[in-house]
Amino acid sequence: MSAKTYLWAVFGFMLFGFGSVMLFNYIMDPFQQFRKATMYGVDFTGGDERMLIAGMARTYDYDSILTGSSTEEKFSIDLLSSILHLKKPLKFVMAGETSYDLYRALRLAFAVHKNIKTVVYAINPLALMPNYNQADLEMVGNISFSFPDYLYRTDNRFTQLLTYLFSSRVSEKSLFYWHSIRDHKDRRGPCSHYNTMFAPYCKPGKADLKNVISDYLNFSKPSSWTQQILFSRQVVLQETQKHLESLIKSHPKTHFIFYYVPHSVLYYYVYKAKNTPFKDSLEEMFLQTPQAVSLRLLNYPNVELHDLRTMPMVSNLNAYNDPTHFDFGYSDVVLEAIASKKYQLNPSNVSTYTDTLRKLILDYHIPKALSNQLLERKKSF
Repeated sequence: MSAKTYLWAVFGFMLFGFGSVMLFNYIMDPFQQFRKATMYGVDFTGGDERMLIAGMARTYDYDSILTGSSTEEKFSIDLLSSILHLKKPLKFVMAGETSYDLYRALRLAFAVHKNIKTVVYAINPLALMPNYNQADLEMVGNISFSFPDYLYRTDNRFTQLLTYLFSSRVSEKSLFYWHSIRDHKDRRGPCSHYNTMFAPYCKPGKADLKNVISDYLNFSKPSSWTQQILFSRQVVLQETQKHLESLIKSHPKTHFIFYYVPHSVLYYYVYKAKNTPFKDSLEEMFLQTPQAVSLRLLNYPNVELHDLRTMPMVSNLNAYNDPTHFDFGYSDVVLEAIASKKYQLNPSNVSTYTDTLRKLILDYHIPKALSNQLLERKKSF
């Protein structure tokens, strides 16, 4: 091919490309105008967390991150800014998470953003155990809880894009949005917007004592998956090293604020190691292992650690929707406890907090009124 022919071919290819783009924009312009007219934005739905966070990590403007599980879904962006004084916070929360999920999200964030000043990390000791919840029937086969590893890679972006576009999850969601546009409706709920992203609801008043009782009865049965957890302190410490310590060491200029989630006191009766007496299970899963994790994390100068598991609210069942999740209305209480540093750990007081939690759990007596309801419920089984 002569140089002249080659130049004409290049020119023709560029002209074709330009014309194709112009034609595409012409065809799509009405759609874009309609989208602007409907003011439709991102739908921050809880079930889409793992799919959305990868894109948020790459494209949003942020300098701090809250990461955790369903207990952190309720924190609003406004509260994170006003109470913890985070300038540009973003939420990387995933219901039913494991430390692996959060590690992949944070690793991607650090790869694409060089100015992350603060990471607030909610620790659930069980989530440091890989697949601790694999026997949960709600999660088995539920695509919302599967982790799309390919989205969190920084190489093979073209293959990543194709995999995303042709995935069943994207196709299903596209149809949902198409119906929204066709019907001229914004189908997002009030809690699917930016400020309350991923929250199951966005107003206080949803605390449900009856549901706390029901879940306690159901999940404390010997047959429940929550009583069959395969737990290993050695594995937890290995995961801590891989997923927490590696990030801390790799980013010494980032301030890591870790805290143990304030589950209700009944939580520790609901989750138990398989074939292990209650007291031994409590000691291993929620006392000695977290203590070992704490001492590991406190070795690093850029780490701040709080143990909120002995807050007064944990004995107030009216503050919870179930044994695990506190009500939306208590979000500010939890964040203010972190900001106050009242429950901050250091190497010399870790064992004291462990002893306090042990005593709180073992000395807890179910209120008489609640005890009567429990007896009535047990009769119905």
